[in-house]
Amino acid sequence: SPHYEGARLTAVIEVPMLYGGELIGVIVVEELDNAIHKFTERDARLLSLFAAQAASVVRNARLYEETHHRAEQLVTLNEMSRGLAATLDLPTIYRTAYQYACKLVENQSGGISLFDSQKGLIIPTFKMVNGAPVDVQTYSPLPYDPHANTGRSRAIAMRAPVWVDDLLKLDASAPKPRCREQTPRSALFIPMVVEDRVIGLLEMESDQHAVYDPGDAELLELAAGQIGLSIRNAQLFGQTQQRAQELALVNQLSTAVNQPLTLDAVLANTLQELVCVLNVDHGAIATFSDSREYLTVTAEYSPNGAQSVRGALIPVRDNPAIETVIREQRALAISAGSAAAIPRAIGARSALMVPLLLHDEMIGAISLASHEERRVFPDAEMVLAQTIANQAASAIEKARLLEEARRRADQLAVLNRIANAIN
Repeated sequence: SPHYEGARLTAVIEVPMLYGGELIGVIVVEELDNAIHKFTERDARLLSLFAAQAASVVRNARLYEETHHRAEQLVTLNEMSRGLAATLDLPTIYRTAYQYACKLVENQSGGISLFDSQKGLIIPTFKMVNGAPVDVQTYSPLPYDPHANTGRSRAIAMRAPVWVDDLLKLDASAPKPRCREQTPRSALFIPMVVEDRVIGLLEMESDQHAVYDPGDAELLELAAGQIGLSIRNAQLFGQTQQRAQELALVNQLSTAVNQPLTLDAVLANTLQELVCVLNVDHGAIATFSDSREYLTVTAEYSPNGAQSVRGALIPVRDNPAIETVIREQRALAISAGSAAAIPRAIGARSALMVPLLLHDEMIGAISLASHEERRVFPDAEMVLAQTIANQAASAIEKARLLEEARRRADQLAVLNRIANAIN
């Protein structure tokens, strides 16, 4: 203290503050400068009695403070639970979760990442830096390595909280923004475990060294369980809605392609609906030649008026994409590197090839092409396209048989008129 600066210490007595055998503090009494008082055994005994009472008072005050703080934390957890239960919108869940996490552990930076176990990627989905939201598109997904000594991978592998006192020593544990931004110094990663499976991470970051401790980890682990469950419920709800929409689309398309129309009309309806539903730039249907050495484009649809490729021949031999579709009889996403599978006039950078299957035999293929170089066709879109293609194949065969029957009927009518004229 400035008041005692330069003062000479002449005597001192120190008495431990003990509570239940645990040292919780020390009482120190000092004499300064010219004081002639000397501490005695009696002073020590009196001070020890006072220290025992003081230890009890300090201990009770700490317990009260801890109990009060714990009650506030439980109230925050309860409020967070109610807030998360009130919505099934994922962005709202992310914001709500992080808002309450910052109430539990004072924090200005962090976010939420989702874990894709199939692709082995940790994908940032919500991010705050210094209290302001950040576009997560500026962050690249991180690879997951169960053997890596990085915060995120360790938290996922161990299914337990991991705090890193110095991120500068663990460069790979921090996501790399595509824009220039200061790297956080310390971090806390909490796995969100749902049904014994890690679905993501709750992340807290600080520009200070060694900010987080086991108490923070224990508290946020309780929150992470609730957050993970809310995210999973929202994902399941979204999947259910998507499935309902897909079934409605399948029913709509089934009605469209199964109308008693001409073959050309069936092909046009199928392509138009698929191009619109999958939001691609061009759709085409190609059927096998009699020798099955070529696929001939027999119908196409392009909302942007692309150059026509109707009548184009696509060789089957030495065409890996087509050969794969024929061999595996399943939809296949292809890139510009498989250009032989897509007529060049379309100008496509990526496409989805869907087999037309009739009685387990491939009668042709549907090409759904995009001008986007890295157009991703999720599994749900591929399944939907294949389902529609299966129905279209049946409708195409019906329309073909109907046209043959009409043509045969016309031929018989002509023959009948000729016979009547001769007789």
